[in-house]
Amino acid sequence: MPTLKASITLNSTRAEHPFTMAASTQLPTTYVRMSTPPARATQSSTRVISQLSLGLQDMSPFSGTSSSWSRASSRVDVLSAKPYVYAPPRKLSTTLRSLDPFDWPDSAEYQKVARLFENGWKHPYKQLPNIKRIFTVSLPDYLNESYNDYKGLLESQNGWTGVNEKLVFHGTTRSCSLGDDEGYISLCEKMNCRLCCILRTSFSVSMAGSAGRGFNRSGPAIYTSSVSSKADDYTNAQWYSENKVIIVAKAALGKSRIYHETTTQLTASPWGYDSVLGEVGVDLNYDEQVLYKNEAIRPAYIVVYGEWRRQWSVYDDDD
Repeated sequence: MPTLKASITLNSTRAEHPFTMAASTQLPTTYVRMSTPPARATQSSTRVISQLSLGLQDMSPFSGTSSSWSRASSRVDVLSAKPYVYAPPRKLSTTLRSLDPFDWPDSAEYQKVARLFENGWKHPYKQLPNIKRIFTVSLPDYLNESYNDYKGLLESQNGWTGVNEKLVFHGTTRSCSLGDDEGYISLCEKMNCRLCCILRTSFSVSMAGSAGRGFNRSGPAIYTSSVSSKADDYTNAQWYSENKVIIVAKAALGKSRIYHETTTQLTASPWGYDSVLGEVGVDLNYDEQVLYKNEAIRPAYIVVYGEWRRQWSVYDDDD
């Protein structure tokens, strides 16, 4: 009885799908045993090959008519498609926003910063001033990312409690009208306006002493304090404005080395420590935090204040 050898070769172009077949795939050779006389073998073999081809079309998404290929390609696209995730544009510059003391949730944030400022006003010869406005500082993404990376480094070194993040005060000079009104929120371009320079690019150890104070008690570094009245000593008021502006910064102190005396020889944190904490003692009347890395601190708020608050007196009328 004659035997018909049906050999079919499937060629497909390269497709960008996870189950792409090879560029040239040889299907296994199929032998069909015929029960018809040799004279009719040609017609019968043609029918067998046609049926075999139709079966292969159903099995493979890479052969057959264009419609079957389209259906198979659509199924592949659905399987390999990734969900669309919205990625907001990166923030490239610093912006300020005034906190509303009477509207939630701004009021809670406002009261937190105001309480920190008032409780930190400790100089006995300075009257507590009125807070005019408090602005929150929104920094560029790259500054937030480097700060978060540094906090992650501290956490890996010292454990999750080792970041030791605090809100502290920093006083510096201002050469513009920033903060004098709720609408005055654009940073100036003056190089001598240290306030706007810090808000734009954050703190820098290289600028230590640039505000006119040449003495660095713990060497060249970034200095802050939990005492707002001490930071006030480093601010200034413009001739056309009675207001002053102070920076409230968030600082990742990590593990602090405590000193009670002057240590001007330092150029970095002592070995095994991340910052220096100057406590009241031999040379200090009020505390200070000293940081030697730019990425360890970022401005978070500014407080606009002025018009010394009138102190209550027993001689004041009840009404």
